[in-house]
Amino acid sequence: MSISKVETVDNNTKLELETFAGATIQSWKEQAAKAGLVLKMPSDNAHSGDFPDSYSQLRRFRTIISKSKGEPIKVITHMARQLVSTRDEKGKPIKREYLTYQGYYSVQDFRGVPYHADLEAGKYQKPKVVANPGRRFNPETGEPIGPEFIFSGQETVYTIEVPKSKTERKHLIDEIIGDNEPESIKYYFKSYDELARRDSTFSYDDFVNYGIEESRKLSFQGGGSLTPGFWRDNDGVLRDKFGQKLTPVSGNKESYR
Repeated sequence: MSISKVETVDNNTKLELETFAGATIQSWKEQAAKAGLVLKMPSDNAHSGDFPDSYSQLRRFRTIISKSKGEPIKVITHMARQLVSTRDEKGKPIKREYLTYQGYYSVQDFRGVPYHADLEAGKYQKPKVVANPGRRFNPETGEPIGPEFIFSGQETVYTIEVPKSKTERKHLIDEIIGDNEPESIKYYFKSYDELARRDSTFSYDDFVNYGIEESRKLSFQGGGSLTPGFWRDNDGVLRDKFGQKLTPVSGNKESYR
């Protein structure tokens, strides 16, 4: 059974919206529609019009995906978990855990030539809509001149919230990994509190089994299973990943120095 052109377009649009660039551009369109704004479309391949630079990323993604002879294959190379400062339904500041991942879609054209379309998923940029402070009115008719609302700044929206339950967390992660080999992916814990860090020392088992606070503690104490785990406590004493004091005799001499 052949795939119709309409089905192909719908599938490609679905792939676009999964990416950071595609979701960001879609957000610009939706926010503009809500605010009654008409955005200027890109005039050529070198400009993004009234859209952010993500438009050029989306343009490259579309070009590569359009070359695909068959179904694009999703390859995941990196996954990360992190706490994000946000607000609850009552506006109270809270932190929630989210997951993001990176990789690419592997495609082949009709000649069998391979291409990779970059993929970043789990977040996008959303423009902030505010009242137009520069809006004026016609002194004779009282009619407004200029739009009532404008874009001012942007915020990052995270879309894949991580369940607190270990079982549900593993199910979510495994569902995203799909046919990819779990061991071929680099897993990260990200933190932006006391010390910004991007720790890639976690194995697949660490990633699905440890809660976010456990991951954070491990990261500050030498990291996950893929690290020798040298760290300094509050007194400046060098310890191994099991908390034992490290000395030139008992530990790695180069690390100790």
